[in-house]
Amino acid sequence: VAGEIAELAAHCLLEIANAPQRPVFLAAAEQGYLGIGTDPKLPEAKGFPVGTVAPNSAAAYAGLQPGDLITALNEKTVESADALQIAMIKSKPGEKVSLTVQRGQETLTLESTLGSRPQK
Repeated sequence: VAGEIAELAAHCLLEIANAPQRPVFLAAAEQGYLGIGTDPKLPEAKGFPVGTVAPNSAAAYAGLQPGDLITALNEKTVESADALQIAMIKSKPGEKVSLTVQRGQETLTLESTLGSRPQK
């Protein structure tokens, strides 16, 4: 039962994080923004498979590329794409983060300063 509750809570948080407009209770609580999208076509792996990198985003300035696999955020293992999105909910624009990235056979550590989500 606890696992089901945790899964439901994670799903709800992701819905809020990805909503085009912030709910009133979160409108003032802006979260940090990397500017990446997942690639569901990449093979199943532990981490966040990067499919897209927004131009001029924190991710682009850090050097992230499509095809990278983010395996840790601030030295904490990222188990899945959902886990990274949930961790980002707690972040703030201007916050510095460290990303551990698997690029092919190489493991990289990239530093980034989070931005703000672009206004739509």
